[in-house]
Amino acid sequence: MTAAMAHHYNLRCIQVAGGSSFKSLSTKDLPIFATMFGTEYETTMGSGFNVNIQRRVRDIMKDFPKSFTIERDITLDHQLPQNTPDKILAFHDIGAYQTKNFPDSIEDLVIPFGSANSTTSVLLGLSRDKPKGLKRIHLVNVGVDKREYMFERLDMMGADYSDYEFIWHQSGYEYSKIIKDIKVDDITFHYRYEAKVYKHILDFHPELFKETTLFWIIGSVPDLNTTAENIGKEVPEEINEFFWEEKLEIDEWENL
Repeated sequence: MTAAMAHHYNLRCIQVAGGSSFKSLSTKDLPIFATMFGTEYETTMGSGFNVNIQRRVRDIMKDFPKSFTIERDITLDHQLPQNTPDKILAFHDIGAYQTKNFPDSIEDLVIPFGSANSTTSVLLGLSRDKPKGLKRIHLVNVGVDKREYMFERLDMMGADYSDYEFIWHQSGYEYSKIIKDIKVDDITFHYRYEAKVYKHILDFHPELFKETTLFWIIGSVPDLNTTAENIGKEVPEEINEFFWEEKLEIDEWENL
């Protein structure tokens, strides 16, 4: 997402990849996908720990005075003092717009629940648009339980979600589990999120497969060739590597 947005706004995009390598990243679809949009990868970070990655990001930014960074998980941490309620609201306002055309005929909404960012935006939108038929929101968990995080953010933004009954589901799959080739029509469900949710509903709650249920697609699996054709580019054979004059060797960073 960051790569696509940077491309859209004609911005240079540098991503710091911790605990990986040029060779490894060049075999993965998403880094190749980002490279197609012009992203460069800093690949000398031997450690994948976030604190080390963020330190690296800050050091690189010193050489780019007009740069800014995307916080971890592409969100704003509402527990940081600089991220005021107004900033959190501005962040979620973008995703909240998606509910403008929510059908009044829908009674049950099924949402893949991972980082809770997209769900928070959806609930913010629903708190404003108030679709007439919606009664139940099914949160199907595919990671760490982030309900407390979500409700804290909604309360911070003044969202009223009291009209809805929340039903919690454990998908039963570890986050690392991958389920491929789950498709409906021309949509390939994301193998870490939507695919698990769809399979959970299919196996344990088939009663939800009805015309009054809406299955929320947060992210499908991007197709490299289709995307390349749409933006008029070729699929890269390897990632773009970012070269920085002052970058340290891996062993130097691990000694800091």
